Amino acid sequence: MSHQRESTHNSNQHAMHSKIDQHSRNILFFGDPQLGSHRGWQRFLTYFPNAEHLIWNKGTPKAPLHQALRQKHWDITISFYNDFIFEHDDFPFLGLPLNLHPALPTIRGVGHDHIPLIEGHPEHGGTLHYLQQPPRLWQNAADVIDNGRVIRTRKRELSPLTNADRHGERSEGG
Repeated sequence: MSHQRESTHNSNQHAMHSKIDQHSRNILFFGDPQLGSHRGWQRFLTYFPNAEHLIWNKGTPKAPLHQALRQKHWDITISFYNDFIFEHDDFPFLGLPLNLHPALPTIRGVGHDHIPLIEGHPEHGGTLHYLQQPPRLWQNAADVIDNGRVIRTRKRELSPLTNADRHGERSEGG
């Protein structure tokens, strides 16, 4: 992307962001309740009570959701605890597409909340980043979509007692 296009893109995002507040009605929260998005949705509603929610249960058909999200031009789309991969043709409708990833940027994809425990990481966290539109004919959009610029990362230290061995011992011991 050229510097000029990036500047225009950033200006458009800033202008769009400046009009988003608690009264906004064109905000989409997209998640999978099987992964825990229902808790995020409840919290999100305290800040954006007029937001709308699309639910995808992993393993169910995606076509109806692509169709539903394309019924409206959203100002902002938040993807949270969500393995649904947006298609190239979804992006013109998503407005400002953001992903709240419940892990640090170094832990991509699924299993993000277990990997720090299993591998004995010293910290865990969450990442807010832009979703990146995949090329139209890209075979695996998941390779591209999560490569958007990181906006913010929040880290928390893991107690040494929460490593995989200790966690397993506590679970087995009751």
